[in-house]
Formats: sequence, structure tokens, C-alpha cells
Amino acid sequence: MEDEEGIGLILARATELRLKISDCIDTSSTAVSDYGHCGGSKDGSSPEEAKKDEFLGNQEKDSDAISSDEEEAERLLCIRDALESLESQLAALQNLRQRQQYEKQVALSEIDYSRKMLLEKLKDYKGKEFEVLREASTFAGERVDYENDLLLPPYHRSIRSLM
Repeated sequence: MEDEEGIGLILARATELRLKISDCIDTSSTAVSDYGHCGGSKDGSSPEEAKKDEFLGNQEKDSDAISSDEEEAERLLCIRDALESLESQLAALQNLRQRQQYEKQVALSEIDYSRKMLLEKLKDYKGKEFEVLREASTFAGERVDYENDLLLPPYHRSIRSLM
């Protein structure tokens, strides 16, 4: 459960960063469009003044600045795309973990049902007493610790004694 919360926090942070990058892109795009809009200059001067600037050779400086702003916007778009990819992968991991948790619960429920059925069949048995039946009854009747993914109860004998 802690892993899911951690993934959720990381996913939220990645989304927050992507949105902030998108804001930077919007700001940068606005600056590029304002800067290069109808040949105007970045200081908002009139078209006549822009013509004078062009005449004086300032047009090259403006186009260099626009090109630089466009490159910056392009780099920001790449960063945003990388964050989107990361978000997608984190969301997929989160979904996988949730699906695995559900499947684990289903499997544990099925195991518990089978264990109860075994106990019922052992209880209903009316034949000759065998030691193995008592062992099976003890085995199926023991508490199973699901939190540690221990699906079967421990055996009474150690593994070394079986070797």
C-alpha cells in the first residue's frame, strides 16, 4: 500500500511539473508571437519605428532573438513530452500494482476456500484413522500469515529432518 501512495505522490509531482513547463511554453510562445508579430519590436513600438529599426539593421537582432526564443520553446516542449511519458509510465505502474493487489486478494480467497473445503472433507471422513489425516487437519487448520506472502503454513518437521 505504501508503494501505491509513493507512486501516486511521484505521479502528482510529475503532473505538477509538466503543467508548470506548459505554462513556461505558453509564456515563451506568447513572447515569440508578440516579438515577431507583424514586424513589431519587443518594446511595443509603432510600425513606423519598426521600419526605422529595420532600416537601421536591427532586424537581424530581432530575428536572432526570435530564433533563440523558438529554440527555447522547442526545448521546453521536449521536456514537457518527457514528463508526459514519465507520467504515463507511472500511471501504468500504479494500475499494474492495483491489479496485482486485486489478483492477490482473489487468489488468497480461493486458497482460503480450498483450505476450508479440505477441513470439511477431513471432518466428514469416516474411515480408518491415519496419521497423515491428522497432519493434514493440523496443516489446514493452522493460521496463515498472508501479510508476509506466506501462502502455506509451516510444516511441523524441519526441512533438515527430511534430508
